[in-house]
Amino acid sequence: MPNPEYRPQIDSLRAVAVFAVMYSHFWDEASPWGHYGVRLFFVISGYLITGILIRSKEVARSQGALGVILVFYLRRALRIFPAYYVMLTLAAAFLPEIRTSLPWHAAYLSNVLFALNGNWDPWQLAHLWSLSVEEQFYLFWPLLIVLSPR
Repeated sequence: MPNPEYRPQIDSLRAVAVFAVMYSHFWDEASPWGHYGVRLFFVISGYLITGILIRSKEVARSQGALGVILVFYLRRALRIFPAYYVMLTLAAAFLPEIRTSLPWHAAYLSNVLFALNGNWDPWQLAHLWSLSVEEQFYLFWPLLIVLSPR
């Protein structure tokens, strides 16, 4: 049975974001399209996560907000953590130069590390800045949405 909440238009927007980022990375680094694509990914994630959380508010009213928030965190962790930490483990095994920055990446603070450094070192993990921003959003947004009065 198809998911009634599935919106194929969002997949189309994801494709636009992917092509925008790829264009910037592979053909024209000076192009603003990569930035537009990343921002579009953030907007899509925010929209989808907010929808999940708003639907969860009904459950929160009957079963308690803490349980709903914990279930949300658990689902996000099971979806993202395994692949992420396997990748970090392999990166640390094969790229010794990233090991000093590993605690930052493991704590989803790559964006903070790069801001403090003023550069993208270690460059091999530069792409993790956006995942860090997304995970930080996942940490705080559920609290705001589920615990808000309306």
